[in-house]
Amino acid sequence: MTRHEQRETARSVPDEEALSRRLSGFRTPFKVTRRQFAFSAGVGLSFACDVESQELSPAIPIPSGKVRVLLDTDAGNYFDDQFALAYAARSPEAVSIESIYAAPFVNRRAGDPATGVDQSYESILRVVEALNRSEESAALEDIPVLKGAREWLQPTGRPERTPAATDIVERVLADTADDLYIVAIGPATNVAAALLLEPSLTRRAKILWLGGTPHHFPSAEEFNLRQDPVAARVLFESGVRLMHFPAPGLAENLRTTHSELQNRLESQSAIGDHLLSLVDKRSPARQPGDPTSQTLAIWDMAPVAWLVQPDWVQSAVVNSPQLDDALEWHQDGNRHSIRVAIRILRDEVFTDFFSKIRAKTG
Repeated sequence: MTRHEQRETARSVPDEEALSRRLSGFRTPFKVTRRQFAFSAGVGLSFACDVESQELSPAIPIPSGKVRVLLDTDAGNYFDDQFALAYAARSPEAVSIESIYAAPFVNRRAGDPATGVDQSYESILRVVEALNRSEESAALEDIPVLKGAREWLQPTGRPERTPAATDIVERVLADTADDLYIVAIGPATNVAAALLLEPSLTRRAKILWLGGTPHHFPSAEEFNLRQDPVAARVLFESGVRLMHFPAPGLAENLRTTHSELQNRLESQSAIGDHLLSLVDKRSPARQPGDPTSQTLAIWDMAPVAWLVQPDWVQSAVVNSPQLDDALEWHQDGNRHSIRVAIRILRDEVFTDFFSKIRAKTG
């Protein structure tokens, strides 16, 4: 049994009347009191946390130095997660990875969330192995890789206490320096489960989530959000310190071509060759070097880029939108604040990423 396998087996306050009226349509099973902020994910899931703490929770702060990161990724779904993991690992001046979590997904290769989690887990281990084979990389062998939820968040009841959710809870509760960021670049299931299992995390955690669309879009629907909309509602309703990275309109601007990737990654390092092999396997058939080749969006590097250099990702503090059952955004100026990414400097991000793939970092 490998070390990773061994670890895997371990482990604005609304007034009462207005809040009760809003939650009544959500079939919340208990009465809201003045000493509780009752939250519903929109379909009956609820928990409570302290009113005063919820009122004082600020928007997520912009990092001003090196931060610690818990990375939650559906790495088996597409190759952009692996790019994000490699970018974070090769940016030790800004990021220290403390744990990596396998997130669920469903696509044509994974017919159910449990299969998706297993594929994400195996994909993460392959990236870690490639990073450890690169002499230029700091070893990641002591970083735990843990599996998350094997089903989507349910509208009633409590979520499963998975190794990933348990680790998130324990690490956030132990974060006395307030320099820990959760970077979620897949469906929000694992992170939302941790918030529901330990409601005090809503005033302690800092979450970066990539998914959904810009808030002015007619529909919020996008792959990560559509997979588990209940989990997405947890993020936007709970009042947790959140930075939202929309996929269309923001992260999709991190575009490149097969030709550029081949020129900048091939024979640079073991991790560079591994990333290029993933692109070759999963991207549509194309002729390398063809200037008319379809561009590829490396979406999931966006949150890592913000931690590496916040100036490369312009953001704004806005009121958290509401997400309805039709997966549409609704604006309410009385809701709590979140931060949202609105512009990303593509060239700066890729220049930095490519230089780190080939440079010595440890």
